[in-house]
Amino acid sequence: MVGKRAVAGLGLVLVVLSMIIIAGFVSLVIIRTSGSFQETTIQAGNSVNSNVASHLLVTEITATDGTDSYLEDVQVVAHLTPGSDIMSLSQLTILAGASDASSSYQYAGVDAEAAYSFTGYTIYSDQEFDELHAPFYGTNKVQIGFFAFVNLNVDIDGDGINETARSCRSDVGNLATNPCFGQASRTRWLMINVSSAGIQYVRPVNASGGVRLIGSGGGQFGNFLTNISGYGLISIFGKNNNSNGINANQVHLFRNPYYLANDHDNDQEYEWMGLNESHAIFFFSSDGNVSVQYNSTEGVAVPLGGDISSIGATFDKSRTSFTTLAGDPAGYLETYGLTTAKRTIDAGDTFTVSPPSVGQGTFAVTYAKRGPDYSLGSVHEDDVIKIHFRLPSSIEGGESFDIRLIPRTGTTEEVVVTAPEAINQELEYVWPVKMS
Repeated sequence: MVGKRAVAGLGLVLVVLSMIIIAGFVSLVIIRTSGSFQETTIQAGNSVNSNVASHLLVTEITATDGTDSYLEDVQVVAHLTPGSDIMSLSQLTILAGASDASSSYQYAGVDAEAAYSFTGYTIYSDQEFDELHAPFYGTNKVQIGFFAFVNLNVDIDGDGINETARSCRSDVGNLATNPCFGQASRTRWLMINVSSAGIQYVRPVNASGGVRLIGSGGGQFGNFLTNISGYGLISIFGKNNNSNGINANQVHLFRNPYYLANDHDNDQEYEWMGLNESHAIFFFSSDGNVSVQYNSTEGVAVPLGGDISSIGATFDKSRTSFTTLAGDPAGYLETYGLTTAKRTIDAGDTFTVSPPSVGQGTFAVTYAKRGPDYSLGSVHEDDVIKIHFRLPSSIEGGESFDIRLIPRTGTTEEVVVTAPEAINQELEYVWPVKMS
């Protein structure tokens, strides 16, 4: 009887122990499940908070300049959603895309102008040139005297005729033989005969910008890329030590430079380009004063792929990279065509200059409204900003493009815009669509 009771008691103990173990296991599962749910809930909450804190909401988009039936620049009005934290504009990336091109943009900085320029917002894209002329400079090979015009060996107005020069004496000959006869105020100036525009007068100066008349003394000339009525530029080198005129090789006449639309060396300064019969010559601001380089004709020469000095000449250069004088990557040149005039590349020919990185750009920001916690370069909850940038390609009437504002952390704001069918206003409201 005692043994049976002992066995029964032992069984009861085992049952109780089993129940305790099962209860403990169930409790552990419940605790772990609860903890997992709590962690998931916290993560989801943090994610929601993060998205709210980093979300820029677009309220309006305008575009310019529609007077030519195309839209190129956009202005996006946006603000942070309620409850948001501060957003640094340096942590915002913008993507814009049209049917044929796309680009990404980074903040241009707090000092950037709200205009398309090297000191404002910009975009890096291929630059297609129309008609180009060479050479970009010429020199007088003989003395420029008072009695006859001298060939300057350069065609600055692109009409196929070289320009000529003569020193002015108002008391020599008559009007039939001397264009400056009787013009005492211009005596001992330099006459430039621009073949398509006639006589243009250049007043010689000294190094300080004062009077230095031709043949009147031995001081240095100081003309440095002096403008010739908009047709070109002229520099006069060396001393004025010839009483009969200007010595050979003292005058350099330049075509107006071709400006590059892109900042090829990323220093927010313009680059220039000139052509001779066989090369494109690039002048980069990071290599020093561009005017000084142009004046000394020292730049980076890139072959055109042929000699364009004659009619019917072919030139063909596949996409070729080039650098600054310092050796930094500066871009690419591609050419192809057939000359129909001497030293001329026609508008229908291929002449493309590309920056090192195509499809990238910068955006600028102005503040439409400044909240109480406003700080330049950041967006606070009560601020309203206007984002300025150039689209990757020109937009025609009825064409669509999309814009995405992407913070480093948070929610992307995406807007798809369709341009009005008729684009004829300088400023077009493109989103949201306004009902007439």
